[in-house]
Amino acid sequence: MLLGAAGVLTMMVCLYRTDPVDHAILLTLHTLAPSSLHPLALLFTVLGGLGGMIPLTGIIAWSAPRCRSPWRHQDFWIILALTFGAYGLSTLIKLLVHRARPQLWKVLTPETDFSYPSGHALISLTVITACIWLAWPTKWRRVVLVAGACFLVLVGLSRLYLGVHYPSDVLGGWLMGAEWAGAVLLIVRPGREASCGRHRA
Repeated sequence: MLLGAAGVLTMMVCLYRTDPVDHAILLTLHTLAPSSLHPLALLFTVLGGLGGMIPLTGIIAWSAPRCRSPWRHQDFWIILALTFGAYGLSTLIKLLVHRARPQLWKVLTPETDFSYPSGHALISLTVITACIWLAWPTKWRRVVLVAGACFLVLVGLSRLYLGVHYPSDVLGGWLMGAEWAGAVLLIVRPGREASCGRHRA
C-alpha cells in the first residue's frame, strides 16, 4: 500500500499536479509562522539530517537492544545500514525526478540539490522506525513511539518553514522511508528473533 502511495505521489509530482496545493501550503505557512522560529527550525533540520541521525542512532542502537544477545552489537550496524541506504535511495530518486527547489521567497539556508523527496524526511523516518522496532518489546516503546512521531513532524515542518521543500517532498520522503525501513527490518527480523530465542532459552 505504501509503495503504491509513493508511486502515485511521485507520478503526480512529475506531472506538476501537486504544485498548486504545495504552493498554497508553503505560502500560508510562510505568512503565519513567526521569524522567531528560525533557530528552532534550523535545529531540527540539523538533527533530522544525516549528520544528526548517525550519532543518534548509534547511541540508541548500542544502549537499547531488544534482547541480551550478540545482536546487541549488530543492531548498531543494521541501523547504520538503514541510514546510509535511506541516503542513497533519496539521492537516486532526486536525480530521477529532478525537481527544482521551491523559490517562493528568499531562503536564508539555500540547498543545492534537488527537492523530491525530502532526504531529511526519508532518513529520519527510516531511523525512527528502526528505533521503534528496537524498543517495541520493552517498557520504553510508548515513549519512543510518541517522541519519534513528534520528532518526525518537527523535522518535516522545519523543512517547510525554511522554504527548502514542498509539502509533497516531505510526504514522499516519509512514504519512501517507511517502505525502505519496513523492507529491511522484515528481512533481518527472522534471524534476529531466532538469535534472541536461543539466548533466552
